[in-house]
Amino acid sequence: DRSGLVQNIPYKGVVVLPHASPQELDAIYQTRVVLEVALAIEALRKATKKDITSLEKHLAKMRSLPPDTPFGFHEDRQFHSQLYGIAKMPRLQILVDTMLDHIEAFLTFHSFAPSDKELFAEHHAIIIQALRDKDEGTLGDTLTANILTGLRLIQDAVATSRPRSRGVR
Repeated sequence: DRSGLVQNIPYKGVVVLPHASPQELDAIYQTRVVLEVALAIEALRKATKKDITSLEKHLAKMRSLPPDTPFGFHEDRQFHSQLYGIAKMPRLQILVDTMLDHIEAFLTFHSFAPSDKELFAEHHAIIIQALRDKDEGTLGDTLTANILTGLRLIQDAVATSRPRSRGVR
């Protein structure tokens, strides 16, 4: 499998690879920052009013979801994909998509808290305004914060789901 999520082992069959280690997850997120900021800055340079309007519609859709709706990773991923598509750099977008495939297992089953949902929406609003203003600095800073917020959510979810070790009596 080209995604690297499964491996075909002769005489055994297809094996699903284990989750990324915390160190690998951190490296994935740091790499995402570099690639996604580069894509977003290229998108900023190419964005039309129509592109910005389309991103605003997606943000409005995200914000219109009822508070109790499980807002998942898919809505956020769709916003970013739409943003990066404006850059018209498909090979870099494929690399980002592959990295997201590796972390999707962590995020797909995590339902964001209302405060997390609002933070993502606020980040997206600032990203849209930065596109409109052609402000590369704000775009890069906000996108970095947005991506690293996702890492923090995964780290928090993993930390709370780990069984506590018991001392030997």
